[in-house]
This record gives sequence, C-alpha cells and structure tokens, in this order.
Amino acid sequence: MPLTWSVNKCENDDMLVSPEVWPITNAMILSTMAMGISKITKKTVEEYWIRLELFRMAGMPFMTSPDGGAIKYDQLQSFIGLETNASDLSNAKFNRNLAKTLRSRAKRALVEQEKKK
Repeated sequence: MPLTWSVNKCENDDMLVSPEVWPITNAMILSTMAMGISKITKKTVEEYWIRLELFRMAGMPFMTSPDGGAIKYDQLQSFIGLETNASDLSNAKFNRNLAKTLRSRAKRALVEQEKKK
C-alpha cells in the first residue's frame, strides 16, 4: 500500500510543500513509518520527538536539522497536523523494534570483528 499524506491541517501548509522546505517535509512524511506515529498532533508531537531522539542516540539519526544538528523539539511544531496512513506503534512495540535493530547491528559488528582475526 502506498504511503499517503496530507499537510492540509498544518498551520503553514503552503510553506511545508515549498521547494525550500520540501526535503524536510518529505523526511517527516517518510519518518512517520519508522516512528510508528501516523499523525503529528499536539498530543503526539512529544512522543514523536522522543522516538526521533532515540534513533539519534542509537547512532541512527533519521534526519537532521538544516544546520546539520539534531532536530529540535520546537522545529517539529510546524508539522502539527501532518497526517499519513503509516501504521501506529505502541511504545512497547516501537521499543521492541528498536531493540531488535540494535541487537542485529551488534551481531553484525561482532561478525565483522571476527572476520578481521
């Protein structure tokens, strides 16, 4: 099923699809699948940022701010109203998926170390 999205409920929806901002908007749209949050609302924006930060802390930054640093919580505010058809994940399911990914990366790192012997 293709990913569908809308920024019509965002305050600055015209700006979010402008050529200058589109790369960030596109990354936000795509990240809804990895973050497991389909709608950015006043209630979900904090959890969305926490999940982005967990990815970053795990060495897997999903996206960065225009200055190359981590996305700031305040930067997400303009995306309140973004909606996609991504699947929502509970905190427990998100945490399990992240832990599985980290474990898999650790196993690959071990295999690489063993190959170098």
